[in-house]
Amino acid sequence: GWGADYSHIYRTNDGGQTWTQQPLPGSNNWGVNSLAILDTAEIWAVVSNGKAFHSTNGGQSWTETVVDSNASFRKIRKAMSL
Repeated sequence: GWGADYSHIYRTNDGGQTWTQQPLPGSNNWGVNSLAILDTAEIWAVVSNGKAFHSTNGGQSWTETVVDSNASFRKIRKAMSL
């Protein structure tokens, strides 16, 4: 499972008994607003300063994407493919 507070992303592999921080690159104060978990490896996170972070390895590393530096994203959702 996955969770987030304002500045961190966390992962649990034991039903919530323990949580491990999955740090985003750069600042520890990104303002994490939403997560989209596509599968066990692929996760997207949007933060409050127009950036999105993408992981394809279960949160071990993240790629930063600037979508709109003037935007403040509140939510990201998984889209269904046809």
